Amino acid sequence: TMVISSVVPSEELEVGDVIVFRPVSVGEKPIVHRIIEVRNTYPLTFKTQGDAYPEPDQWFVPEDNIIGKLEFSSPFLGYITNFFRSKIGLVITLVLPAVVLVLMILRYIWRELVKYIRNKPMSAS
Repeated sequence: TMVISSVVPSEELEVGDVIVFRPVSVGEKPIVHRIIEVRNTYPLTFKTQGDAYPEPDQWFVPEDNIIGKLEFSSPFLGYITNFFRSKIGLVITLVLPAVVLVLMILRYIWRELVKYIRNKPMSAS
């Protein structure tokens, strides 16, 4: 899934907003979940829950871990970007255009060569 988020001051986030945040455990990918509770502690913390999960997350997200508020999400665009990162996608986006370009140049050279041969004056023997 591809997501686009915007930076929003954590004081403006409220219950129902979908946020992108870094998990408390280091090294994991960012998580996109909905805020179900805001605790006005210092620092602010947010209880979250994934829309596809029946239970809330076991942790509170500190405001420093928030990357942004979700603005746009598209699973389809995520599939496309993952494809282009694969070996086949890399071949299609880099090698295939290069091969097409070389073939176009060879075709042009061939046409010019044929024109030259056809228009070459005959030498008298």
